[in-house]
Amino acid sequence: MKSIGVECPIEVIANGVEPLETVSNPRSILKKEYGIEENKDIIFFIGRIELIKGVDLAIESIKLVLDKNPNTVLVLAGPDRENLTEELSQLSNKLGIKDNVIFTGAIKGDIRLALYQSSKVLILPSITEVLAMAVLEGLKSGLPVVVTDKDAFVDVVSYDAGYACDRNKESISECINKLLTNDTLYNTMSKNALKLASDKYTWEGIAKDTTTYISKVIKGL
Repeated sequence: MKSIGVECPIEVIANGVEPLETVSNPRSILKKEYGIEENKDIIFFIGRIELIKGVDLAIESIKLVLDKNPNTVLVLAGPDRENLTEELSQLSNKLGIKDNVIFTGAIKGDIRLALYQSSKVLILPSITEVLAMAVLEGLKSGLPVVVTDKDAFVDVVSYDAGYACDRNKESISECINKLLTNDTLYNTMSKNALKLASDKYTWEGIAKDTTTYISKVIKGL
């Protein structure tokens, strides 16, 4: 905004996220709904099924993850307004990983909560983002995140709560594999994800930041 000549005070304040509820026996819910066995590591994407969100890249990345971690499944949750599911299913079939890629469509309620509780990693390999609520909810659930828009998620890096990696299948799969194979690293990043959500994305903190900034504007600071 400043680059195009806007001179009024400008402040960027993040969105907030409510604590997510929990459900009993989340893996039983997922086994019943999608046939996901309890020994499977779930890599979770939730958002619109669109190419700008990098859903095709997520599938290509999971192919490489499976080479080292064959108990992995990719769950792609969200509405498909561009009718891409059939094309993306064909991609997973072509790569030989159709049984490891699950399309859920739009989800809500206990299924959504069960996926946040049961997943190992949340990924968002999008071309561009502002501040995706899926990432905030993932952090709030203690999920390390793997994102590709480094400018939108600088806090993920500064808090060591996941990876902001290059936008290619090799980089994405490498980051996921690190989290799946190193329990110490995973547990550290999981704790950092919870801390980041607590420090930056509570509504109480957002309200405080907002009123503090308004006070500065009123005082001409």
